[in-house]
This record gives sequence, C-alpha cells and structure tokens, in this order.
Amino acid sequence: MPTDPASPVYPGGRLTWSLWAIGAAFYLLGYLHRVAPSVIAGELVADFALSAAGLGLLSASYFYAYLMLQVPTGLLVDAWGPRRILAGGALLTALGTLMFAASSGLAVLFIGRLLIGAGTSVTWVCMLKFSSHWMPPRQFSFASGLLLMAGVLGALTAGLPLRLLVEAVGWRPALGATAIAALVLAVLTWNRMRDDPSEAGYHSHWAPLGSAEGGSLGRMLDLLRETAHYRALWLLVAAGGGVLASVFTFAGLWGVPFLHTHYGMPVADAALACSLLIVLFGASSPFWGWLADRTGHAGALYRSGTLAVAAAWTVIAAVPGLPLGLLLPLLAVAAAGAGTIVLGYTLARDRVPRRLAATASGLVNMGSIAGPLLLQPLFGWVLDLLSAGTPTGGAPLFGRAAFHAGFVLILGCALLAFACLTRFNRHLSAPTLARP
Repeated sequence: MPTDPASPVYPGGRLTWSLWAIGAAFYLLGYLHRVAPSVIAGELVADFALSAAGLGLLSASYFYAYLMLQVPTGLLVDAWGPRRILAGGALLTALGTLMFAASSGLAVLFIGRLLIGAGTSVTWVCMLKFSSHWMPPRQFSFASGLLLMAGVLGALTAGLPLRLLVEAVGWRPALGATAIAALVLAVLTWNRMRDDPSEAGYHSHWAPLGSAEGGSLGRMLDLLRETAHYRALWLLVAAGGGVLASVFTFAGLWGVPFLHTHYGMPVADAALACSLLIVLFGASSPFWGWLADRTGHAGALYRSGTLAVAAAWTVIAAVPGLPLGLLLPLLAVAAAGAGTIVLGYTLARDRVPRRLAATASGLVNMGSIAGPLLLQPLFGWVLDLLSAGTPTGGAPLFGRAAFHAGFVLILGCALLAFACLTRFNRHLSAPTLARP
C-alpha cells in the first residue's frame, strides 16, 4: 500500500521488534564465536598441536578481521542498505564456521576463523542503520543498548551451555549447529527484513534509502572522505576506545589473575566476578539508552558515565591494597558507567548527514574495538617489565605494584575518553569541529 505523507502510517512495534530480533540473534551468535575458542581450547590444542601463542593468534584473528571491516561495512551499508550486507554476513559466518568445524589442518582452521570474524563484523553497523529507519528516534539509544546486551548474553551462552553441548556431541558438531543457525538467520534476513519501512508500505522514521547513491568504489571513497572530515567523530572514536578498554582489559583478561594472586580468590570465583562485571556492563546499556531517549541528553550522560569510570579507577590505582569489599563495588561502578558507550553511536548518528550514518557508526565502532586490542597487550608488557619474581610452577608472579602500574594505564584511557567527550560537548556547534 502506498504511504500517504498527509497521514503517515509507521510500522507497528510488533513488526519492527520482530525484525530487529533477527539481527539481534545474529549479534548474539557473533559474541558466542568471540569467546568460543576459550571453551574448546583443550580440543583445539589436542587436535592441531597448537601452542599457547598459536591458540592466542587463532582467537585474535577473529578480532583482526572484525576491526578491519568496520569502516568498509559502514560504507557498504550507506551505499546499499543493511539487509543485503547483514544477510551476506550471516552467510559468510555459516561458511566460515563450517570450514572451522570441518578443518583437518591449520590453514583451513585459520581461514575459517577469519571468515567468522568478517561475517559477524557487519552486524552492529547494520542494526544501527536498521534501527534508524524502522524505529522512532526516541527508541534508538534504547535499541542500541539492548543490542549490546544481546551480545553479552551471547558471550555467556558460549560458557557453560556451549561447553555442555561440546561434551555431549563433540566440538565439531557443536560448532556445526551454530553454522546452521547462521544459515537460518541469513535466510530470515533476506526474506523478511527490509532496508526501509517504505519498502513494506509504511512511512519511514528516517530518510528512505535510495538506490541512486549506488555502491561504486568511487562513490564509497567519496563517502569515506566526507565522513572523515567531520572531526567531531574522531573524538568519539577515541572516547569509545578508552571506555571499552577500561572494562575489557580488566574483566576480559587481567582481572582473574589479579583477584586470584592478590586477594586469594579461587580462580573460579575470580572468573565469576569478572563475568558479572561484563554482564553489568551489558545490562546497564539499555538503561542508559532508555534514559538518553527520554531526556534527550545523550552527551551529558555519556560524559557522566565516563567520569564515573575515571573516578572509580582513580581510587583503585591510587590506593593499593583496597579491601575486597570496596574494590568490587568500585569495579561495578566502572562497569556500569562504561555502559554509556552505546550513546556514542547516537551522538555520531546525529553529527553527520543521514547518508553517512552507517559509515560514521563503523568508524566509531572501530575505535571501540581497537581500545581493548591495544591496551590488553600493553598491560601485559607492563606486568612483564615490572615482574615481581621468577616463574613458579610455570606461571610468572606479578606483584601488586606491577598490576597498579597497569591500572594507571586503564585510568589514563578513562581520562582520555572523558577529555574527548568534554571537548566534543564544548565545540558541539563549532563549524570547524562539526563540519568539513
């Protein structure tokens, strides 16, 4: 049915959220694949004679592909719309997973892992573009937060549930099942999703995507150059990297050895504590998104959350030997404050013309992913440099001073993020910062 501009009919919430759920399910699956190697590490080492370094490289290859494709994904989505890119990503994920699960040699194993990273890399940017068109502006930040929470749930699914499945049927059939799931999502995306509500006879919440923009290489390079000239975006790139690094450097890697070594927590309890921090980070994001949608103050909330992160890490870095009863609440404050990172995508969307929205989102997301990838090994380098002793039982001993030197790095990232957001706010309407 044709839309009537005089009395526009927007898509209903049930239809919109059912379509959104398809993309959210794919995002959940992507997070499952992020951490799946840790769940099947023993099987991979046994079947392929992997060293620890080889296993780390295999796991990280997912993130290298993911990081490199954020901006290209944004360009393709701005040029062609999210539906085709999302369906293609799900299909590529299914192919990569099948290669990984069926591999008999390292080359196919690594290629499969790279394809999984490449396929899942499109989901976040595609879904931000989808939400911009299908949802009222007052729901955009909330939907972004829910999407991030779906990803965290995917990481949790890759823990005990995936492990139980692996023990029941083996790691290859277990991953084969996820390949079938990706294939189903590809079919659903292609058959049910649409780039814009106008394609289904409804009025759009955003300027309809038009085929006139095209997807030629020259056109996409023009989009990239134009987006890069919006210098305010680079502040959001740096801020996102600083905020996410503050969470995943500790909770995602170095928190377990710190809590085990210096607070005597059993490894299982320390791992649970760090997992809960990541859950809190993901669960807080929909709240911050909802609050931003209700108040219209995404920038102020993002700065406040980042300030909370910096304040918590200031105390942690400045006071060695904090009681566990104080340390854990401070870490919880930092994790919850970091959930405001989803508001960076709202700010990015609103600072560029609509035709550049996905490219801007990809650029900001690239910074968010790069932050932990850079800080985690830098933190490890500091620990090695300030190592407190010789290896004991094959595991190096890292003293409290070495860890706190690393915490200063985390604090520096949080302060950098806050400084960038403060400058972003101060020059929000400055033509030299906001426009090319």
